[in-house]
Amino acid sequence: KKALKSSPSIRGVVWVKFTVAPSGKVLSASVKRSDIQAPGFTSALLRYVKKLRFEPIAGSAGDMKFVFPFEFAPE
Repeated sequence: KKALKSSPSIRGVVWVKFTVAPSGKVLSASVKRSDIQAPGFTSALLRYVKKLRFEPIAGSAGDMKFVFPFEFAPE
């Protein structure tokens, strides 16, 4: 939201690939594809994703990998 306030014209989708441990902690996150070419914006998004916590799952499931689209548009 902070980046959108300083650059209200930011618009597009950032596809983030991330890995979640059975504990619910995000182990890694990276940009798979992005319509937004603003390095400061995408690095802030990755910091946010790395702080996310999910509900724990059975340890036998192993690490889970996801690709999720984050869509941004001016309000």
